[in-house]
Amino acid sequence: MKIKLLSISILSVFLIVTSCSKAESDNGSQNTKHFLTAKINGVAISVDLPLVYPIDKDADGYLISASAETFGIGIGLNQPVALGTFAIKAGELVPQLRYTETSATSAKVWEAYDKFGSGTITITAINEKSIEGTFSFTGINRKDDTTKEITDGKFKAKKM
Repeated sequence: MKIKLLSISILSVFLIVTSCSKAESDNGSQNTKHFLTAKINGVAISVDLPLVYPIDKDADGYLISASAETFGIGIGLNQPVALGTFAIKAGELVPQLRYTETSATSAKVWEAYDKFGSGTITITAINEKSIEGTFSFTGINRKDDTTKEITDGKFKAKKM
């Protein structure tokens, strides 16, 4: 009896996940208006649906998150978000820019915030549904002191 119940549960979860994935792909044409593009050491990357999340209900900040199978970019912003250009400055934790590479066995992070790395983010448009802008930064991996140059960054991220 337990095996039948477990099998039914697993099948139900599989069907729900498959249905969600299909619904998301059916709506793909609606999501193409949201994007994130950049060059990592000169190599172009692209993500179709970056998202904006409040950091938490008590914190004054947003996180723009874009990820693919082997990489991700995160942008931390103060709230309320304003139009303008914001530079990485010593003594300030936001804005924060981060690039991550992942594999089956490891993850490496290059970041720019406070006194680590350098960079800017420019917010060009804000509305109730999205945030748009540009960014570039030199990220530092604090474990091995390597750097990554992230240039020509552009995004239109969907607010959640």
